[in-house]
Amino acid sequence: MNSWLLAILLWPLSEPMPPETVVARAKGPNGEVVVTAGRLEKFARAHPERAPRDLAQELLVLELLAVEAAARGLDQNAEVRAAIAASSVPRLVKTVFEGTHDEAAIPKEMLRKAYEQNKTFFVRPELVVADHIFVSQDKKRPQDPALDQEARRIAAELAEAALKTPPADREAFRALAESHSADAERFGLKVHAEVLPAFPRHGRMVESFSAAAFTLTRPGEISAPVESEFGHHVIRLHERTPAINQSFEDAEAELRKRVLPDFRRQAFREWTDALGDRYGTVMNVGPLEASESLAP
Repeated sequence: MNSWLLAILLWPLSEPMPPETVVARAKGPNGEVVVTAGRLEKFARAHPERAPRDLAQELLVLELLAVEAAARGLDQNAEVRAAIAASSVPRLVKTVFEGTHDEAAIPKEMLRKAYEQNKTFFVRPELVVADHIFVSQDKKRPQDPALDQEARRIAAELAEAALKTPPADREAFRALAESHSADAERFGLKVHAEVLPAFPRHGRMVESFSAAAFTLTRPGEISAPVESEFGHHVIRLHERTPAINQSFEDAEAELRKRVLPDFRRQAFREWTDALGDRYGTVMNVGPLEASESLAP
């Protein structure tokens, strides 16, 4: 090492240092070879268990070996040149492509199209998420008045039990259905428990059910029995989601973040197509198809 006039400076990783600071140097055959603080810091992050002095020395040795390989003409080797080309691609993409294809570069028309296609994320009414237990005959309200009276009684007992001992969670609420199933079956009725998807005040559920659900305000709150064409219901509120009414202008910043990956994919495809045209790329698919047919 002394013949290379190796000089390594101490660099405590805990102290900040300008990335261009030289932390190690040697006189190579074609001039000075240096290792900067920026390069050492990146190398150190991949080897946190090793001392900066050892890492700097290793990097310097790699530099000198690269110089020696170049002096012997090995940097012209096809495999080496392919490796250099491959390693330069991420830097090209990061510094040239991504630098000019950031959020600010996304055209407004692309953002407006994304807004319209995903408008329910930005404009929607208040929503309720609820569970319900209902007593019915084949998932319909009984037509026989006496049978309907029994279904109403069972639903009232379900509501009373839930109000007296509020179910701790959705599973405990649905367990109430099982506790009243035997009573219902004596009359040819069924007790069903269902988890419902989020729904608005109008247009999704029957009016009586929706009106009752939207009177509930606290998670876990239980409704009084509700009648509908499907039977007698007891509703438990799981959550309410406030209405959203974001204009395109209000949503634009979020849209730029969401659309950026698609924008870059589209632009990258156009960029690489242009490169293919510029350099006259030709794909000879015949040999490729022949090789695929010979594959085991």
